[in-house]
Amino acid sequence: MYIIVVGGGKVGYTLAQSLAIENNDVVIVDSDDSTIRRTSESLDVMTIRGNGLSAAVLRQAGVTDADLVIAVMDSDETNIVCCLTAKKLGAKHTIARIRDPEYALELGDLKDDFGIDMVINPELQAAVKISHVLRFASAVDVETFAGGRVEMVAFKVLPTDGLAGRAIADITPALPEPVLICAVERGDEVFIPGGSFVLEEKDKIHIIGKPTNTTAFSRFLKRPDKRLRNVMIVGGSRIAVYLIKHMTGTGMHFKLIEQSENRCTHLCELIPDATIILGDGTDEAVLESEGIRGMDAFVALTDRDEENLIAGLYATHLGLPKVVAKINRIGSMKVVDRLGIDSVLSPRMLTTDEIIRYVRALGSSQDSGFESLYRIVDDKVEALEFIAGESTRYLGVPLRALTDRIMPGTLIATIVRGDKTIIPLGGDAIEQGDRVIVITGTGSLSDLNDIFRRDVFRSEV
Repeated sequence: MYIIVVGGGKVGYTLAQSLAIENNDVVIVDSDDSTIRRTSESLDVMTIRGNGLSAAVLRQAGVTDADLVIAVMDSDETNIVCCLTAKKLGAKHTIARIRDPEYALELGDLKDDFGIDMVINPELQAAVKISHVLRFASAVDVETFAGGRVEMVAFKVLPTDGLAGRAIADITPALPEPVLICAVERGDEVFIPGGSFVLEEKDKIHIIGKPTNTTAFSRFLKRPDKRLRNVMIVGGSRIAVYLIKHMTGTGMHFKLIEQSENRCTHLCELIPDATIILGDGTDEAVLESEGIRGMDAFVALTDRDEENLIAGLYATHLGLPKVVAKINRIGSMKVVDRLGIDSVLSPRMLTTDEIIRYVRALGSSQDSGFESLYRIVDDKVEALEFIAGESTRYLGVPLRALTDRIMPGTLIATIVRGDKTIIPLGGDAIEQGDRVIVITGTGSLSDLNDIFRRDVFRSEV
């Protein structure tokens, strides 16, 4: 696909990098000389220096032939106008980054009025992600599929679990409810495990199943099932505002610490139900005086990775049940994870994953129903959701008959059929209309048929 990214900042750079890896033709437009120079030197993309609102610059970038224009400049209003201009000049699809909470309730109208095909809000996405983690106290990560009917939940293997040293085939029969251990992170490696795979202490395991079943798995591990009530947040960012508003009515109480007096005043107006404290959230004395030891969860959301790291490590040292840290530099995420902080997230990566999903859906067949994308460990493994269509191959064929037809390193993890969630066995089959969740290490799947080996299919035709 031919894609123009307007705005070469951190998000634009990460997007261009990921889109180029997926064999798209990418052009970055930015008005800053140093940004254009850095991008052209490090990425295999075309760069154009100029104002992304200029019709002449967009034409120079090839907007009339563009399959997609993505506007990720600093201003929401600028991104909206850029998409409107690009659409009028002939771009087939447009995506705008819109971050202001005041626009959050108007996104549907914005899309209709300005012809924007997709609106992304990194801070809102991050807040929703954190809310999932806070609702599942013993998990380090939670991803939902099939409209919430399926959860993919990550746990770290602890000495008290009784999982270390055991093969997955020995663990599965003892589980109270069916779930599938579909991926295992070990250091910098990630595995799609078979039954003979032996778990080790400190592994991060990803299980998939119905929400009630993933909860039962947590109880099987004898993890604390305490509901989180008192949450301390450091940093009065947009994410903090979205998070507190999103969790209104859940029974959680939020205490937010922010250094800026003006921002504190504004936060009191935006989130009146939260307790707002003026202070330095990286200062141990401030944290102690505000009762960090009595908190159920701690969330570090400042604009500086170093501050989030320091505060998160201190909360981890105190043994709080749940610690979450936002990290902007994607390369730092694995390092932070190794330091013991429960959950680490990057709004930039959440945004990139969402746009990659959209791009793959555009490039897929009309009835493939590409729905969701979740990437694990530097994109080494992906979890994808598809809807089986009329053109999906091998409909109705038992999976045991497809063993030699499915691509190596690919696992059909879950089938959702109406209200029924199936952890598939050999006798199960994919039917038209099923939601199929696939785990793969092959990468860049955009169609359910991509999980099948093409050489075998050609020999059958």
